[in-house]
Amino acid sequence: MLPVAVYMHKQTPFLQKDELQAMNTKLIQYLDLEADLRGYVEGRGWAHAAAHAADGFESLAGLEPMTGSDLLRMLEAIRNKVCIGSYLYMNDEDERFANAATVILMRNAVADDDIADWISKIARAPLAGSMTENETLRANTKHFLRSLYFKMLKEPAVA
Repeated sequence: MLPVAVYMHKQTPFLQKDELQAMNTKLIQYLDLEADLRGYVEGRGWAHAAAHAADGFESLAGLEPMTGSDLLRMLEAIRNKVCIGSYLYMNDEDERFANAATVILMRNAVADDDIADWISKIARAPLAGSMTENETLRANTKHFLRSLYFKMLKEPAVA
């Protein structure tokens, strides 16, 4: 629902800056607390909580009221859900997270050092589980970073 609300807000602004920032805070909390990260659930359909949260970040990130601090919090929330070993994302969640991250990064509102640190934390996510969990973590981070790289490659250079 959040992308729809943001779309309507872009057509005719009706949300205040504090309301948009509150939406961001609640979305970050939601993603942090969400434990069921399955994409497609056989017999039930799409759950896709992680992808839907990523879509929410993508829509919010493009709004002027979102500050560098707000955007950095989004990036951290994305990192926290990408760097997991408990579930292998297999329904293009990496692409959805990369879409959101690309919008955030293209805003040029987050310091370069913070971006470098964020990428480094993803690339060096600590292994702390079974062999299967460690391989899942590696796959999730590798797929996300690859998706982000190719999304950013398509973006025009920003001076």
